[in-house]
Amino acid sequence: MKVRKGTIKRPKFLINYTVSLIIVLIIFMSAAAFFCLAYYMEYLYEADHESDLFSLSEATNAYIYENGHEKEKLSVEDINKIKSGLIGLYLSTGQRARLYIRDVGMIDSSQAAILYHTDYGDQPENGEFNTDKVRSYTLRLADEKYMEYFNAPEIKEMRCIDDHGAECFEQQPVLQFICNKYYVNLEKGLFIPVEVEICTANAHTNFKPTGKIINIDPGNTDGFTLVIMEKGVNANLGEAAGYEGVDNDADYTNESNNEGGLVYKTEYTDKKMIPFTLKYKTRLTNALVAIIWAAAVFAFIPATVSYNVRMRRYQIFEYRLKMIDAMAHDLKTPMAAVSAYAENLSNNIATDKKEYYADKIVDKVSQMNKMVSDILEFSKSEKSSGVIKKEDTDIGGIIDEIISDNEHSVNERSLKINFDKKSVIIKTDPQLFRQAVSNLIGNAVLYSKEGTEIDIACDDKTLTITNIPAEKIGDVKDLKKPFEKGDTTRGNKGTGLGLAIANNNLAMLGFKLGITAEDGKFTATVKM
Repeated sequence: MKVRKGTIKRPKFLINYTVSLIIVLIIFMSAAAFFCLAYYMEYLYEADHESDLFSLSEATNAYIYENGHEKEKLSVEDINKIKSGLIGLYLSTGQRARLYIRDVGMIDSSQAAILYHTDYGDQPENGEFNTDKVRSYTLRLADEKYMEYFNAPEIKEMRCIDDHGAECFEQQPVLQFICNKYYVNLEKGLFIPVEVEICTANAHTNFKPTGKIINIDPGNTDGFTLVIMEKGVNANLGEAAGYEGVDNDADYTNESNNEGGLVYKTEYTDKKMIPFTLKYKTRLTNALVAIIWAAAVFAFIPATVSYNVRMRRYQIFEYRLKMIDAMAHDLKTPMAAVSAYAENLSNNIATDKKEYYADKIVDKVSQMNKMVSDILEFSKSEKSSGVIKKEDTDIGGIIDEIISDNEHSVNERSLKINFDKKSVIIKTDPQLFRQAVSNLIGNAVLYSKEGTEIDIACDDKTLTITNIPAEKIGDVKDLKKPFEKGDTTRGNKGTGLGLAIANNNLAMLGFKLGITAEDGKFTATVKM
């Protein structure tokens, strides 16, 4: 529906709140973005730093080079350590790497089991421990068929993430274990597990036995030597890890070396950095929840302010329209009557009623003058800018004087006012108080049912005026508004401004006017 120009629509708080919430969310999210940027820079720095730290060359060069030159031939120990280094690289960074080594073949980071074996040598039975005889070896699983024991479903569930890797990379699970009983072939750098205890760990060297034992049938052990370790001695630790499946040759660019020697890759591929939103998932989630809750709360402030401003504007707009309509309606009736009486006089109609017409014109003009006076008084009370001069005032005397002023109307309508005249002194502005109470008593006289009684009682805290209205009064909540009358049709009685003026004056004095219509009685109560 097209809205006329100048029309002000009634505001809706939900719309105001929604707009406010969106604006506050944008502001909060923008502010949070600056804090998020700091974490993002930390994330990029860590990724770059750790990417350099876990380079393929660092995982392999220590075993390929010797005194700055490539080794002519790699030992079994070198090959096993390179394999262990490639698997460690995969565990820490998720990078799959492959090396091609002349006369050796290919070494990659595919799945394998590595055992870090310690040979204590022949130690003297009586005497100090000889560390010179101790030697450590890196051994590989003798046959891939033994991996099926480590890949059993109930065993794979016990894999964990070793925290020695970089947080910015997607780390891979590793199965850590202690070999209590196994066969070794140090010449070939191989081992065959026999009794394996599964461990958990939160650091590379902090293995914690779980009590889960795997017993493996060793099969053919020719050329191998049996090793039995004392329970609880974590000297022979191992890891089962690496990527599963066949590596894709297309992922790599093979380097050639026509001059012979070693041929190997110096870079790795298939980088698996953890996305920023996953690395800081918990922090980002908590921050987002906090921002939404904070925005939902803080949005009430601007929404309420905006709504109140718009509602006040709408009320003023409606108030102006209603006042203009009411003034026009109340003035139109007496003006029409004046016009009719004047026309009769002008046309010499019923000349014997000239005096009657003249009296009616005067009466209607007086009625209109009363309306204009009330409008001016109401406008004055609305401004609340007059000077209030409070002084000791006998409100009992003022009420008695107002009753006397209304004596003619009271007698004419056969009313009776019950008031126990007494001196009640309060500090107030006598003029504003008189005008307010005069309107309240005047309304009671004007709208009371003929032949009924009006009860007035007051002390220094409360003034009550009770009457029986001639017409039934419905909802009284709007009667203190200008141009409101108790009946549904606008009659000739009053202007509908009496209670509005009284309410404004009393408010200026710091008093509160309450009105009720119960059990056929209308009561105006002034709390002082």
